[in-house]
Amino acid sequence: MSRNQISSVLKLKLVKGQNNRGDTVYTSKSWQDVNAAVSDDDLLALGTGMAAMQTAPLAEVIRIDTGELTA
Repeated sequence: MSRNQISSVLKLKLVKGQNNRGDTVYTSKSWQDVNAAVSDDDLLALGTGMAAMQTAPLAEVIRIDTGELTA
């Protein structure tokens, strides 16, 4: 079996506030078709930099990879 990396998604999970029970409420922003060859360190730096331009505080930087599996 082999895996062919197709693309990645950069997702920022941002803190929107709290609900009436005191639970944290999140929102997210995503960027599609990120070059799959970008390293995790570079993507984290990019996500952190982009989060600095948001009004909501950053909770997580998430990478979602898409690949094709073949026999």
